[in-house]
Amino acid sequence: MKALNYCAITFGTFLIAGCASQSTAYYTLATPHSAPASAVDKQNTTPYIVSRVSVPSDVDDTTLIVRQSNDQLMVLRNDKWTASLGEVLHNALSQALTQAVGTPPLQGVMPSSATGVDNTNQIIVDVQQFEMQPARQSSLAAVWRINFADKNQPALTCYSYLSVPVTAGVAPLVAAQQSNVTSLAQQIAYVLKNKKSDKDTNCQLGV
Repeated sequence: MKALNYCAITFGTFLIAGCASQSTAYYTLATPHSAPASAVDKQNTTPYIVSRVSVPSDVDDTTLIVRQSNDQLMVLRNDKWTASLGEVLHNALSQALTQAVGTPPLQGVMPSSATGVDNTNQIIVDVQQFEMQPARQSSLAAVWRINFADKNQPALTCYSYLSVPVTAGVAPLVAAQQSNVTSLAQQIAYVLKNKKSDKDTNCQLGV
């Protein structure tokens, strides 16, 4: 796919213009904190870590990249993530899981020994599609896996596809992806707690 750098971009009635004078806007995928899950939910959740979150290499940048057509990506020079997309997504997903599960992931405080990791639920997320199409939609597709601490429970590998329609502008694209990340975290949290998929998630045992 071909990535293009443009200084003036028109999205319907929304205009991004004047590269020389326009200030840079910074975005994150994390949403404002709200109250986490109830204390009852916390009691039923064993510790977990988000061991890896990967994103497609063609959009893993600090600059926002949107889809212009089937074979072209457009770089928005004055619209940036607060870090690389992979880092931003990992952080946002960890925060969203904190809200959905009721406890935060423990990768920052886990002991270095393999024993500590083996006794903890491990979440691996491979984002296979992260697309923002101006005035159309923001979509996220991910294959994710939970390796349960309970060795009698087979791992579950699941697939999620999330899409939110958007109006013109950059901020709606980001807000829609924030919503997708929140929905993904809720799906992961359900499987983590219940060890089975919900109606919106396709999971397979031990894949």
